[in-house]
Amino acid sequence: MSLRTVTVTGVAIAFGGLLQATGCAVSSVDTVADEPVDGSVTQVPAAKDAAAANDSGKTPVQDSGRPPLLDSGTPDATSRPDGSTVVDAGPTSPVTGAACTTVGVIYTKTCGLCGTQEAACEADNKVGAYGVCNNEVVGGCMPATTRSSACGICGTRMEICQNNCKYAAGSCTGELVGGCSPGAVKTTTAGCTVAGEVRSQVCGATCTYGAAGACAAPVIPSLSISRTVGTTVNADFALTPLTDQLEVIDNYSSCPETISTMKTSYSWIKLVNPGTTAATVTVWGSRATGATVDLDTVSAWYNRTTIPMTAAEREACNGYSNDTCADTPCDITADYAGFIDDGVVDERVTVPASSFVIIYTGAYDSADTGSFKLNARTDAL
Repeated sequence: MSLRTVTVTGVAIAFGGLLQATGCAVSSVDTVADEPVDGSVTQVPAAKDAAAANDSGKTPVQDSGRPPLLDSGTPDATSRPDGSTVVDAGPTSPVTGAACTTVGVIYTKTCGLCGTQEAACEADNKVGAYGVCNNEVVGGCMPATTRSSACGICGTRMEICQNNCKYAAGSCTGELVGGCSPGAVKTTTAGCTVAGEVRSQVCGATCTYGAAGACAAPVIPSLSISRTVGTTVNADFALTPLTDQLEVIDNYSSCPETISTMKTSYSWIKLVNPGTTAATVTVWGSRATGATVDLDTVSAWYNRTTIPMTAAEREACNGYSNDTCADTPCDITADYAGFIDDGVVDERVTVPASSFVIIYTGAYDSADTGSFKLNARTDAL
């Protein structure tokens, strides 16, 4: 092993060829000593120490023969505004009953969930009892403990408690590929012989759809707008599975539209206005609660009370159709469709008083399906 003679900005004290620094920062490295195989240290002659000190411009310090000074381990002390002294007891806090030198000194130590408690050096020069644990993290955890929580589409997420007594979540793993969000509803025309009738399926706790119900006129999922201007409401909805698809809207501009020959998954949603005056509403899509990926969607809206079933009915949308939303309040990094006023074109939805409009949302690509969130902000009444 090599021993190093160091010159510091304070005072250097030499002990048997080693220099003990009592000042501040180290400024140079000078002397080397060899270590024999038996582990003992060959002492550097004092003359060499002096030469090293002279090289640094300092007066040589002779070896005193005393052992090196050690850190006493005395806790750091700070003063409170009231003049009392508080000592951080550190990892080896003095126990109650231990001897102390300065009456009135307050010792602090950590406790519970990142809290602190205090004890005083009492009149008998002994540490008194520690008080209650204060300032613990509400709802906190013990550092290094772990837990798992549900996430996404029936996935799990491991959480680890950090040194601040709060959990940090990892990534969501084990999600069910092709699954659905519990509670989501989809419809299918499979087995129905009457035009306009559908069968409904509900996504269960296992993130899979249950058996389809009887054929009937479709019950359209709905979202009611707020009657307070500036308020946004939202809910999660699901596109149909890849086995139930419609021809997607092909052009994205002002209505009427054209219909493509490509089929994609879709959703119909009633946007309801419960008030007695018409409402102007900003509508946009975003990632569903718990979802880990975004969908690329297209959308159109219809001022009618039944789902448009034929190609002609679907082409006769109102206002605009869209496949993007490139301004606030949309997430411009995603590809959800939306109807907004970007200052150039006002594409917002008008919902009649005490009525509703039907929002069509479809996947842009035939291989996409899943859940999404529909948001509606009331802008004017």
